[in-house]
Amino acid sequence: MIIEAYIDESELARCEIEIAEQIRAAVPVVQAAMAEMYRDIVIGNLGPSGVDRPITWEPLSNRSAVGRAYIKQVGRSYATLYETGKLASAIRMDNSSVEQSTVSVSDEDCEYSVKHQYGFPPQNLPARPYFPFDPQTGETTPYTLDAMRQVAEETLAKELEANP
Repeated sequence: MIIEAYIDESELARCEIEIAEQIRAAVPVVQAAMAEMYRDIVIGNLGPSGVDRPITWEPLSNRSAVGRAYIKQVGRSYATLYETGKLASAIRMDNSSVEQSTVSVSDEDCEYSVKHQYGFPPQNLPARPYFPFDPQTGETTPYTLDAMRQVAEETLAKELEANP
């Protein structure tokens, strides 16, 4: 027995348009979910070990009396950027654009945010990048790309299911 089905090309074209419209409508929700994942990874990188730091952070320096005193004061030799919560609360997420979502931080919100990301030689402050991108190439790290791709797929599936 042979069963054949023929679908009119105009019907296929109509389905293609409907699917494209559903996806287009879901884009802002998907972008927001991806930005939230990125922000969560950035904030996670501020802690003692980090979620996805692009490079290994140098330990706190004990080469000077100031460094040794600080290590004694905080009771650890490893670096963390989460002491007061000021830097974490300065990390902003903006989903107001249809074209993109943005995760950012500026020295206006936290005066040492850029110094820690890139280092500041005049104060012997090594780079402790917490945004998950390669400092040399600017490319997002593979772990973060995968996490954002996964949340995008999950969010898109939920959106398409909720809005058939």
